[in-house]
Amino acid sequence: MWEVIPDLMMWVALLGLVGLVGAFMTRLVLCGPADRRRQRLLDLHNSNHQLPQLTSGVERIRTDLAQARRITSS
Repeated sequence: MWEVIPDLMMWVALLGLVGLVGAFMTRLVLCGPADRRRQRLLDLHNSNHQLPQLTSGVERIRTDLAQARRITSS
């Protein structure tokens, strides 16, 4: 019974290593290398600064569109 435990521990460690390599490769494929991730984070940060202006622009367009619909339906 006790002689099985080292073999079991070896297989668990091997599966863990395979999982670690798989997770690393998945992250690399989905997110790209570190430079690309850094650039995407910078772009996301910059887009958060532009969000208020974009939101106010969308609201202004919706208001203008509603006004145009009221004018054309009268």
